[in-house]
Amino acid sequence: MNTKLIAKNILDIEGVVGIGSSPTIKIFVESEDYIDAVPKTIHGKKVDVYVTGRVRALDRVRPVVGGVSVGNPKITAGTLGIVHNGLIISNCHVLAMDEDGNFLDHTEIWQPGPLDGGSEYDVIGYLLAYIPIEFNSLTADNRVDIAIGKMIEDYVNDALLINDSLVKINLSPVDLKEGDVVFKVGRTTGLTKGIVVSESASVKVFYTEDKWAVFHDVYVIKGMDGAFM
Repeated sequence: MNTKLIAKNILDIEGVVGIGSSPTIKIFVESEDYIDAVPKTIHGKKVDVYVTGRVRALDRVRPVVGGVSVGNPKITAGTLGIVHNGLIISNCHVLAMDEDGNFLDHTEIWQPGPLDGGSEYDVIGYLLAYIPIEFNSLTADNRVDIAIGKMIEDYVNDALLINDSLVKINLSPVDLKEGDVVFKVGRTTGLTKGIVVSESASVKVFYTEDKWAVFHDVYVIKGMDGAFM
């Protein structure tokens, strides 16, 4: 059974924090108090209920969703952007690079990332593709810091963990303008909001003390607390 088709209705049940399927349907709840609220069968298939506690962004999260800790074995940890149709979408420096800025082809992807306790027992997928970043060049034409991985674990499609709740999001492109309010979800910061102050900036981003990259056509966001993101 494709759990993505029923995830929206199941995750709307109070106390339910996740759903998976292999081979029975597995539903994960915050505590024993919510077990009776879970259906015993779904579409004729038996349901097994597991008490996992409330999901936190730095924890091991199954099924996998966006907004949680992730990384490859050679970094500390970053944020998983989103899972869409079995593909992990995050930053290149999170999924495809080590701490020295070297690229790692076909590396494992861990959830949570190593800094948050992830290990070889927490593999959720493998690096599939990334756009290389050109470093230490003022004439570089970098546009994005992005990498894609292939999932091998259960996941919830197009969902973010926001303030301990799963929220489905729309991935349709948006034409942002200066003054628009936007938000992001990070593994440590949680939900933060900001205002677009520049639509097409060129920005110098430092990855290590001596390794940096220039990106063009960047949105510059000023956080509600005054910090820039």
